[in-house]
Amino acid sequence: MNAGYLVLGAILIVMGAAQTWLRHGPWAREQKEAEREGRDRPTEVSAGGRLRSGRRWEAWTAVQGIVGIVLGLVLVVLGLVD
Repeated sequence: MNAGYLVLGAILIVMGAAQTWLRHGPWAREQKEAEREGRDRPTEVSAGGRLRSGRRWEAWTAVQGIVGIVLGLVLVVLGLVD
């Protein structure tokens, strides 16, 4: 049993759960509606003067919590097996 893996795995699981909760929490519906209407959404301009949509960043943050939870579970299992 490796305590380091267990601790790091538990931290990743908690952080992944927090990210998922923050992304899909009770206020997510209000935020999505505000984004659809264009409120509270700053316009980003790249160095070349082109507008950036930010869709790739939004897609990554949508799966970031799940990835953290899965990696945390892998570390916990490795900590128990080792």
